[in-house]
Amino acid sequence: MSAPGHPAAGYPAQAYPAAGYPAHAHPAAAYPTAGAYPPQGHPGASHPPAGYPPQAYPAAGHPAPGYPVQPTAGPAPGVMSPELDRIRTAHAARDWPALRQGIQALPTADERMVACTAVCAHGDEEFYRSVLAAHPQDPLAMTLLGYTLLVTGWAIRGGGWANTVSREQFAAFQEYLHRADAVLIDALARQPQLAEAWAVRVTVARGLQLSPAEARRRYQQAVRHAPHLLAAQLSLLQKLLPKWSGSWEAAEEFVRTCVAEAPPGAPNIVLVAELHLERMLGLSAAQRKEYFARPEVRTQILDAARRGPLAPDFRPGLRAKSVYNTFALVLALIEEYAGAAHCFQALAGQMSDAPWDYLGQPMEQFVLYRDRCLREARR
Repeated sequence: MSAPGHPAAGYPAQAYPAAGYPAHAHPAAAYPTAGAYPPQGHPGASHPPAGYPPQAYPAAGHPAPGYPVQPTAGPAPGVMSPELDRIRTAHAARDWPALRQGIQALPTADERMVACTAVCAHGDEEFYRSVLAAHPQDPLAMTLLGYTLLVTGWAIRGGGWANTVSREQFAAFQEYLHRADAVLIDALARQPQLAEAWAVRVTVARGLQLSPAEARRRYQQAVRHAPHLLAAQLSLLQKLLPKWSGSWEAAEEFVRTCVAEAPPGAPNIVLVAELHLERMLGLSAAQRKEYFARPEVRTQILDAARRGPLAPDFRPGLRAKSVYNTFALVLALIEEYAGAAHCFQALAGQMSDAPWDYLGQPMEQFVLYRDRCLREARR
């Protein structure tokens, strides 16, 4: 990916392990989202979004039969991102004009959200306040400051269950989220159609325990200005889950609607995989195996994969890294080894912590599943 994926203090603690990211998910959403998606406790979806610094893990195995695979010369389009590298470099150099230009040059609001996640993931309040001192009317600078305050607040809260959060932590968490919301409101007063700010406010609504109606209102504003905004979808999905006092029925209906309305080749199909991974949390190894062996679960995941990473017209953009990692895991869990091997080949060794951190140490789990899938696919 989340903590973003868990109930705040004062809510009944659910039996879920601490999740990673906002969508992504996984910020705002995804965070994340999801997913792309920073350390545990990130306010995004439960998984980090594409755009996290690539891990230096070697690629292994051979192309799996049954599905087209990417050439061994490199990963699938979007898994490596020169655009994000330039944006990160500008941020590291504190070069606001280059940073602003890099983010604004991205073609979609969701890709801009991935970039915002990449430069807000570790908190940099001082830098964004200095930018605003020089450019007090800049809505993008306000959005990045608001997002940074959200990430900082969630880091104070921590990624554990509600009963692990002290009163002092919870008070500081809420204070930061209120400050984030105020800055984002200022950004939207200047640019009401700024979908990225609305998407971050969906996650703020979850952290502040605002009503589902208010979270949906913010979500509707985000997708009104940027239809099919995956960052906002990943964030609202978290709000609709039982662990945030929602229900499986509401979450499933939301995913069905988003997927049905998404354009062909779009990365939104990852919502299906994210929902099944949420179902997995809290299950024992035996229960997990039984769950992913269910015919309806296999069918849903396979159908989603065939519309997503296994489709020739799949175009995930800057979400590629997170989406291929997520589908590699869910396809492996239903023992669809050829499809999982295709995802691993497309990644060419580029691992994201989520969703592998759901199962243990991310690198160990990635290598374990990758090698198993490539081996089984060759049989």
